[in-house]
Amino acid sequence: MKNRVFLSVLMIVFVAMKAQSQTNPQRGSIITNHHETLKGYIDYLSDEKNAYECHFKADGESSYKLYKPGEIAEYKLDNGGAYYVSRTFPVGNQQKTVFASYLLKGEISLFHLVEGNTDYYYFVDANGRVAVMKDENKSYRSAEEAMKVRRDNVREVSQLFSKSTATVNKLSNLDLSPRSLTRITREYVENYCTSNEDCVQYLVDEKSASTVKAKMRIAVGGGLGSFKVKPLSGIKADDLSLSGFVPEFGAGIDLHFPRMSRYLFFQGMVLASLWDMSKDSYNVKFTNVDVQLGAALRSNGDQVVSPLFRAGVILGQTAGMKTTDMGDYINGHGTTKGLYIGAGVDIPIGKPMLAITADLQYRHDNKADANLLQVGLNASVSF
Repeated sequence: MKNRVFLSVLMIVFVAMKAQSQTNPQRGSIITNHHETLKGYIDYLSDEKNAYECHFKADGESSYKLYKPGEIAEYKLDNGGAYYVSRTFPVGNQQKTVFASYLLKGEISLFHLVEGNTDYYYFVDANGRVAVMKDENKSYRSAEEAMKVRRDNVREVSQLFSKSTATVNKLSNLDLSPRSLTRITREYVENYCTSNEDCVQYLVDEKSASTVKAKMRIAVGGGLGSFKVKPLSGIKADDLSLSGFVPEFGAGIDLHFPRMSRYLFFQGMVLASLWDMSKDSYNVKFTNVDVQLGAALRSNGDQVVSPLFRAGVILGQTAGMKTTDMGDYINGHGTTKGLYIGAGVDIPIGKPMLAITADLQYRHDNKADANLLQVGLNASVSF
């Protein structure tokens, strides 16, 4: 029975993820080849798809229009999280017109492109010279092979950074990434700038452009708890069910994948609950510390009040067990495993989000052969 419930929860999460991951609309704009700016929504896809497709729905339109590289000059998100321009660059053994991610603008500008298993970084100086560094994201057979690839990379780029041997040395030993190459290029341009204007301009906000966004969450709540336990082996007695109020508090993290979905995110929480259950002369007190892992789904975007659904698994540990008149039932305490499911509302309060949910939690304590059922309200804030 428990396995069927668990599989059902996973199926619901999978279907919701599949349904919501088809589009990822973000406010943005396109610049046409006639230098006209159009505002609307961009379906923000993966790095590789963004290089060859721009799905844009202008304000007032009901559907998206597909633009290929060369058909528009550029497109970008309003929050600074992405900026793509139509450029022709060497990709592999041929020249391709692509939407390249524009990372840095200056006397040396920097562009990024993902193609297959390779990251391409294009450096373009004020005279239009292009130099390329490639990160093929593969394991090399030897340290000598890896060093040869690194030397080939730096040899081409070093001509653009010829005023600083130190910069070339840094590039020789650098782990390639958009962040590290943007930093190195910015430092070089600022130190050797010959223009009277601003020497360098960030075009992408790293936090907004991140493919994974983490938010802290703190939670407090409480509700009715039920503790049902079987008698010890050899004891003739009925199952015993005790109940009481269970306060709960904790903290955790939400992981958002904005390019996959605006609506679905994943949660990891550590929650402590205080159990004090009684019936007649029977009493049991303990602390239960849970790790909850699961997914949450908002039915609307993150700018409006939205229904919220959450579900996942529970791994816990009971501690500090104290009992009264329960020698026939309790034999220590141990790990708990179970499921949770909840529904409520998510409310934006500025950048933080306040979630109020009604949660149903079920756990089983293997050592004590006890079932823990908890129904209550939970208020949490993510920021």
